[in-house]
Amino acid sequence: MAANNSDPFGTFAFKVDIGGIASGYFQEVSGLSAQIEVVEVQEGGRNDTTRKLVGQGKFPNLVLKRGFCTGTLLASLMNFHGSRQRLNGSISMYSNAGKKVAEWEFANGIPVKWDGPQLNVGQNAIAVESLEIAHEGIVSYFTGSIDRSGH
Repeated sequence: MAANNSDPFGTFAFKVDIGGIASGYFQEVSGLSAQIEVVEVQEGGRNDTTRKLVGQGKFPNLVLKRGFCTGTLLASLMNFHGSRQRLNGSISMYSNAGKKVAEWEFANGIPVKWDGPQLNVGQNAIAVESLEIAHEGIVSYFTGSIDRSGH
């Protein structure tokens, strides 16, 4: 039975590539969001409404989480701190059949925060680290025809 073209994609199949510092599969990516500010202007002599003008775009920081392993994301943060080289990167989303269906690219990224694993002798969980990246914008690309059936 073929899947319906309106079936949503899962959130579990994605890949992150950050220009030169990290590439691979992460547990979680948050911060894929964009907002345009609205500037309200009160016009003299017009008391029934305010003008709403288009303001600047705002993009929250991306937060990337993955299992803690060798080659930690802390090294990436410290390397940036020394070089001040801004980073571009992408987050790609894949269908169940392994085909890329969407990609979000961010520009002029700045690694701003690293969180190491939470260590607790009473838990039996994978150690997770995270890297937060401030950036100047996201562009989204979606592939043309998407075969959701996996063929």
